[in-house]
Amino acid sequence: MMDFFQKLLMMKQIKFEEGDIRLFNQRMVLSPIAMPIAFTKLIISHPDYAPDLYENIRLDIRSNWAISVHDSYKFGRRNYIETMKNIGTLSGWGKHEFIKYSADKLEGIVRTYNPPIGSYFKNKVKEPIDHVFRGLAAGVGSAILKSEMDWVETKCVGKGDPYCEMIFKLRKNFSNEEKIKYNRQLPKFD
Repeated sequence: MMDFFQKLLMMKQIKFEEGDIRLFNQRMVLSPIAMPIAFTKLIISHPDYAPDLYENIRLDIRSNWAISVHDSYKFGRRNYIETMKNIGTLSGWGKHEFIKYSADKLEGIVRTYNPPIGSYFKNKVKEPIDHVFRGLAAGVGSAILKSEMDWVETKCVGKGDPYCEMIFKLRKNFSNEEKIKYNRQLPKFD
């Protein structure tokens, strides 16, 4: 991972100035884990907020960060996915592994080891809780594919699973049964 960070420094794609951090010329913040933990505690107290939090993060990341990075640097799809995976790992969201990917259907499964939210709530919750990361990943995925994409957490360290696992696919490809099954994670859509 340090090789990736060193590459960013050498390519001048990460810049530190007083009060301002830029990654691919987009403003970033370093935040203690307490911030996404606080969001997650709010969602645990008010589970009906989860779809809205997820959707707001997804839309904002897609529109304001991920598309700008993609369009500015003209990454190919594969290179962009790999770069975003490395940024997620470098920024502390755990180690990510693509378990399955269908380029034809634009769907797959991602497994995350040592996720910060799941690890904090390990064995303390009954439902998947990584709504912040799901929103970030779905926003990046939507930008890459230039289509509405959703991520759903099916395994969660917080529930006692050994890793978090998320399925991702185009929004339009979720069946009615899946929309019902994952209604506490997905926003309302037709």
